[in-house]
Amino acid sequence: MSQVQIEEKNVPRILCEILVYGHKDNVKKVEILKNSLQEQITKSRVAKTRARVLWYLDGGEKSIDEKKQWLIENAKCKYYVILNGLDKIDESFVKDTLNKIRTLEKSIRSIKSANICIAEKSNDKIQKAKVISIEKSQA
Repeated sequence: MSQVQIEEKNVPRILCEILVYGHKDNVKKVEILKNSLQEQITKSRVAKTRARVLWYLDGGEKSIDEKKQWLIENAKCKYYVILNGLDKIDESFVKDTLNKIRTLEKSIRSIKSANICIAEKSNDKIQKAKVISIEKSQA
């Protein structure tokens, strides 16, 4: 039994999605995690518009890697975090994750404004690496 695909028009792009996978045998534990995440998002004015939970449960038809891949392919976000439905999280998990993303983006802007390029060494030659784009995308 597989999940229904997400319709593009009903799911706007968001800053961060928390992708949760699990097995139907553990549905109660997965629900606890999902509810905790959803509560953290609901209680935070900032998180309501920047974070979302997407989850995938099955009866073992797909491997863990296949579940993760499905979640990644169906996520509509700039950043994502993958969690096993059995994982334990802090009460500030969503807030902490969004703060880390904000710190990352501030650092990237600072690096760009200082004209610093990220380089990687390849075959004893230094080449300019791709710079991560932090431009806002349209939903």
